[in-house]
Amino acid sequence: MDESSVCTLFEFYLFLSEFEFYKRYYFVFSTQTANHAGAKSACVGLGGHLAIIPDAETQTFIQTKGAAYKSAGKWMTSNNDAYIDAVKTSDGTGWEWSTTHDKFYFSTSPRGSGPNLQNGKYNNWHVHFPRNTEDYGVVGSNLGSYSWSWKSVSASTVAHYICQIQGNILKGAYEQKFNLCIDRNA
Repeated sequence: MDESSVCTLFEFYLFLSEFEFYKRYYFVFSTQTANHAGAKSACVGLGGHLAIIPDAETQTFIQTKGAAYKSAGKWMTSNNDAYIDAVKTSDGTGWEWSTTHDKFYFSTSPRGSGPNLQNGKYNNWHVHFPRNTEDYGVVGSNLGSYSWSWKSVSASTVAHYICQIQGNILKGAYEQKFNLCIDRNA
């Protein structure tokens, strides 16, 4: 990939997505939509992965920023869901973060009214999710009183996505590229 294509890629995300820094990571709230493979590929292309939500504080951050962008018409304008890094485990016994393989939900049946902690691991499944026929997780912004909870979907579901990029990777590796792109457009 030559320098101009890198600039074009980052200009695209810089101007069409919302970036937020939280707990040493940049979170990119992509305005684009894709199926699971496309969403994952886009995040990897930025040097990161789909967002991991390991605790209630990160959930609150995503929910607060996401709701603000949505109400301002900057994000989730064509769809009410966004992919996160949650996937069903390869043995089908629960759910894990695909990047770290850290298992966080030890069942494939809906959470119901159970707690958001299971075996000391946080989850924010909607009461009717996950479903055992679906393999990927999204955060849903339009779920009534359960807005911003997680639901399971199939790989072909088209949704927005949230990327997570380590702060020093974005700053160190791409700072010069961002500056070139911005200077070129000034």
